[in-house]
Amino acid sequence: MQQDFSMHKLDNNPVAHCSGCPLQGETIVPYLHSRASGGIMIVGESPGHTEIEIGQPFVGRAGKLLRDNIQAAGIPLGHVFIANSARCMIDKNRLTARDIKDVLRHCRPALVSAIHEYKPFLVLALGDIAMYQILGIKGITQQRGKVFYSEEFDCGCMPLFHPAYVLRGKPSREPVFLRDLKWAKMHVYVKPLTMHQVIQERNLS
Repeated sequence: MQQDFSMHKLDNNPVAHCSGCPLQGETIVPYLHSRASGGIMIVGESPGHTEIEIGQPFVGRAGKLLRDNIQAAGIPLGHVFIANSARCMIDKNRLTARDIKDVLRHCRPALVSAIHEYKPFLVLALGDIAMYQILGIKGITQQRGKVFYSEEFDCGCMPLFHPAYVLRGKPSREPVFLRDLKWAKMHVYVKPLTMHQVIQERNLS
């Protein structure tokens, strides 16, 4: 499948809002998106070593699992906006919980701007950090698979397990991940409903 991707640069100023961030001066990995808009936006946690080396989000092992399952679900990969909650690598062995919260606070304006620009119908928040960055809630195990309406972004948000978590876990996690992606594809590209109808169907089923 041809990927019609381009790198997203926020207001032509990739270091906007970085002053005072615990990761100020670290390598920034831009978002990745197509020229299409209004579909699915995927938000992860932060780039890893491979992403920093290549300069694109989700190109490591977790990224391969994500892209393989996106294609297996039948989602047009070239139409998906791919972003992260933080544009620099969050090293949990080096940063305190307070540092991570500060990083997310500094990076949120860039993500907010990208969401408003892309205008997704549905944001897939991968993992607890992404869910917190988008919705301000925690508890991915309890919230995974539910669809929330975001008044801030006027779109739906569906928390999913992070692909790195899927890789680390039992083999049964990947079918759940794929099933969630297939559901998202059905309700964005095949059986379009209003967001109110989507939320009713998903959360009451």
